[in-house]
Amino acid sequence: MSENRCYIHKVKAAEVLVDEKIVVYCPKCAEANIHKIVLQEEKILKSEELADIRKRRHVAMKELWKSLALAFYLECLPIFITLFTHSPKSLSEYITGVKELYSQFLFQPLVQLIAIGFIALGGYFWIAAIKSLKEIKKEEATLLKPFANEAEVHEKFQTPTKINQVNEFVRNVKKKYDSNFFSQRKIHQMSPYDFKLYMAKQLQKLDFQNVRLARDDSDFKVDIFADGPNGKVAFRCINDINLVKMDEVHKIAVEKVYYDCESSILVTTSAITKDALELAETLRVTIWNDQVLKEKIISIENEQWTDHLQDFYDYSDQNLKKYTEFEMRRLAQS
Repeated sequence: MSENRCYIHKVKAAEVLVDEKIVVYCPKCAEANIHKIVLQEEKILKSEELADIRKRRHVAMKELWKSLALAFYLECLPIFITLFTHSPKSLSEYITGVKELYSQFLFQPLVQLIAIGFIALGGYFWIAAIKSLKEIKKEEATLLKPFANEAEVHEKFQTPTKINQVNEFVRNVKKKYDSNFFSQRKIHQMSPYDFKLYMAKQLQKLDFQNVRLARDDSDFKVDIFADGPNGKVAFRCINDINLVKMDEVHKIAVEKVYYDCESSILVTTSAITKDALELAETLRVTIWNDQVLKEKIISIENEQWTDHLQDFYDYSDQNLKKYTEFEMRRLAQS
């Protein structure tokens, strides 16, 4: 198949499979949509790591609040217990009660020592929490770092999985196409007349001109006449389980002379005896057996295969907008 290129950017097009269609797109036209898909895929791919980072951030924040509580627990305690020990009725009474508690308890050496211990412990938790949050922020930034360039984005988008999906799809289409185009099983099941018709059609595909079935009322039983590059050709078609022997080769050689043909070809799906092959070489009778027939057909099928494969291509989504909508829905459900 010929290489597809974007007329706008003059770059080679790429392919992706969706809904039994090979979508051909331009990497430059589809940059924005490729970014969307890749970012979503990256988030899903790294979802467990991101969840772990969120969990660690939550723990660090708890440590941060714990440090504040420990550092100010004793210092702030009189502010709250005054409400219960002095039952102040005015702001001035409340302030007086707070001062009294601070003078009685907080500034006692033992209380101060305990307070300093709490402050030190709170400071330790504070520093550890801040350090942990900074590391988590760096890890998250590294995990979700922007792509270096568009080539990296497209490389992440056009993964081996996507490429294999397209290749596997094409292989399956080709397999079905080949089974219809040339089927050993079907040929062996054909009647002699159906095999003649089949060969007449294949000869037209092989660029023989003026292909026509011979009349069945002759003694020689030529099956097909056709005009080849070097002149008129007589074909004899044999499709049965019996061995092709010297007699069949002799008949087609005589028929070539009788019908004034330039050459003769014996087409058969049957096995041929060694003597028959040697006689064919001597009398210049060409033998097309199963293998030769298949090679002949394959030699001219490439163009037809390309035309057939075109039915599975979609060129309408150059920027991958439709594909992105489809893929984002699929990723959301995964």
